[in-house]
Amino acid sequence: MNLTAQQRNWLYGIACALLAVAVTYKIIDPAHAPLWLDLAANILGIGGTGTAAVVLKTQRADGTVE
Repeated sequence: MNLTAQQRNWLYGIACALLAVAVTYKIIDPAHAPLWLDLAANILGIGGTGTAAVVLKTQRADGTVE
């Protein structure tokens, strides 16, 4: 499934909201919440490497980077 960056960001927002509810109702330990958010970001490709890849692709297209 190919998702656009906007769709991935929307899904990440949903994951954050669901995680907040899970922590509120003590389904997930608050200490583990950052780990779950990191997992969601990596699955959706929102992490730092995804951003770096997009920027590098744009720079190559502009001729900034060879």
